[in-house]
This record gives sequence, C-alpha cells and structure tokens, in this order.
Amino acid sequence: LYSAAMSAKEALLNAIFRGNIPDLDLDSSEVDGHFRILWSDDAEFWSQFSEDQQFGYVLEIFLFDNASGGAGFAERIGQSMEQVLDRAIEMCIENCDCDTSCHRCLRSYQNRYHHKSLNRHLGGSLLNYIAYGDAPELDEGRANDLFMTYLLPQLVRHNPDIRTDNLGEGLFRVGARGDSFDIRVSHALCVVEEEEHVIHVHDVELQRNLPDVVSRILEG
Repeated sequence: LYSAAMSAKEALLNAIFRGNIPDLDLDSSEVDGHFRILWSDDAEFWSQFSEDQQFGYVLEIFLFDNASGGAGFAERIGQSMEQVLDRAIEMCIENCDCDTSCHRCLRSYQNRYHHKSLNRHLGGSLLNYIAYGDAPELDEGRANDLFMTYLLPQLVRHNPDIRTDNLGEGLFRVGARGDSFDIRVSHALCVVEEEEHVIHVHDVELQRNLPDVVSRILEG
C-alpha cells in the first residue's frame, strides 16, 4: 500500500506540473503533496461502501501550497481535480511502457529518494479506483509477461524438466515428471480469494522479492 500511495501521490503531482491542464501552469516549487493512513470509525462514511463495515483504515492523499500562508494553488487544483485525476491515470497507464517507473511517468529529481518505491501500475490502479471505483486487477498480458520474465526462468533453473501451461486469467499450471501445481499471478492491491491447490503470488513481490517467492513455491 505504501508504494501504491506514494506512486499515486507522485502521479497527481506530475499531472499538475507536466499534464498541460488548462489553468494549471504550476511548477514544483509552488505545490507539494503527501499521504497518510488513518483509522476511522465514522459510521456515516463507511455506510457509503458497506452496510456491515463501521470502522477501518482510510488512505488520505493531500496536496498543499508551499508558500507560507498559502497562495491558493491547492484550491485551484481542487477545482480541476477531475482533469488532474484523469491525466494522472493516463500518465501511469497509457503514456508509458516502463516496468515500474521512469522519468516519463513518475520519477523526478524531487522524488529521487523514492524511485525504488514508485510503481506506475499500482499508482494508476489506485487512482482509477479513487476516481471511478474500478477494483484493481492485473491485465492478463501483464500477468503472462511477469510469469515468463521473472518466475519461470527461476523455476527452470531449479528444475530444467519443468513445463508450463497458461490457463488464462493469470493462472499457470506448472508440472514436471507427473507432478503439477497451479500458480496465479494477481494484482498486489486486489482481494484474492483462496483457491485449493493454487499458489498465489502478486506482481510486486515477483519484481521485488523473487527469491522468497521461488522458495515458497519450491517448499510448497
């Protein structure tokens, strides 16, 4: 969630500074942003989402003026927030083809200390959920790319006889010498239901914690 929140915040800022949005001719010295995770027991707030849930954690992303006392820039951004959100989502999902982040989408000199935490896929999915309520999901093509690029070569290194079958929707059957098991690659932000005889891995851990993923699979 930290990487998703950080990426979403940076996507919003980049949309403001580089998105060519009318009436938002701002630079990085004028506006900044951050996020926080808060505990909320506001029953009225939670009633918008579920009749059963009355408390939980809330992610809050906020923007603020850098000028002492405020210069009204954040208010101007609020008036164009729909365009800012759409441009931020576009910059994350449609305008870039990098693996996680680059200077075309999320990276800048100002966020140089957080480059390893930025992930355009997570940020774009989170903003899409905020803007339109679309639950995060992993594109089938990306699931296949992640499996073939990251996971399969490591499994083959441990057992050259391994064969795989793409069952669709991020599900892969892995077998060798009569034994087989299924692996599902999913989005790090999506809710995954337990499936019998299926090992679940998500996109971010494949990219950042591959040795542990491989160990979990081989030991399972």
